[in-house]
Amino acid sequence: MSMEKEHLSDAACRHYTGTVYSDHATAELLEAVRELVNDDLPHYTRCLTQAVDNVQPVFMRKRYAEFFWHCSTTVRGYLENVIAASSTGEGEGALKLFDLWRSIDYNNDMADQVLRHAQDEARHARMFLRMANAMTPGCIAPAELAVRESTLPPLGVPELSSRASVPEHHLIDHLVQMNIGEIRTRLHMHLFAPIVFNLAPDSGRKLVRGTLEALADDELRHIGYTALLMEQWARDGDADLIAGLYSSRLATFNAITVDHTEGAIRAYGQGRFPDLLEM
Repeated sequence: MSMEKEHLSDAACRHYTGTVYSDHATAELLEAVRELVNDDLPHYTRCLTQAVDNVQPVFMRKRYAEFFWHCSTTVRGYLENVIAASSTGEGEGALKLFDLWRSIDYNNDMADQVLRHAQDEARHARMFLRMANAMTPGCIAPAELAVRESTLPPLGVPELSSRASVPEHHLIDHLVQMNIGEIRTRLHMHLFAPIVFNLAPDSGRKLVRGTLEALADDELRHIGYTALLMEQWARDGDADLIAGLYSSRLATFNAITVDHTEGAIRAYGQGRFPDLLEM
């Protein structure tokens, strides 16, 4: 790369990270969630803030955003693979949520929220695939798209088969993990949204913008309803349990992300990101 091109690339990266990264990401997220659910969420705020401070997850670091930019602009097919992986992850999340929904037989309102969440995830899995084609027309052939969509969870209400009732403390654990997962997904979407939109041809930008906005709204709603459930459980006496779960589960999410990122740095980092995974 010439000195001029390298300078332009560095300037573009600085502009990008200035757009997508914030030193106050947790506080900004909490403000949006509190406004959505119309609750100050003091217990949830404390649990999440303490966990983030203790773990300092890699996916909330500025260098992580810089590495994402680097891969997106230098590795052919990287963004398409990220979007395809997002589709797979949403489909797997839908299956887990459908299973969880089947096991909640003592709180119909909570079960309904989990069911809606599962249906959203199944829909998102399809939306990601179609967004990939809108960004890069023809990257998924129609026949392949049909095959991929046929393997995804159904969009409707699945059969309510018999399943053992989930104990409440296990349910809390499941939903803590879901809440953290939704936060990480929202942060990842914040990273790739401007790049996906700018790479899309004019013919695909309307679909891409609409998809990204719908996904962001849904992710915030998922964070909101699970946060409100955590707040209610904490007020009923489970505050210490929830605080411990947030720290331990966020540490697990971070370890998984570090493992995946370490492989990507070896493959694509070109020796430029030795400090990203420093704990």
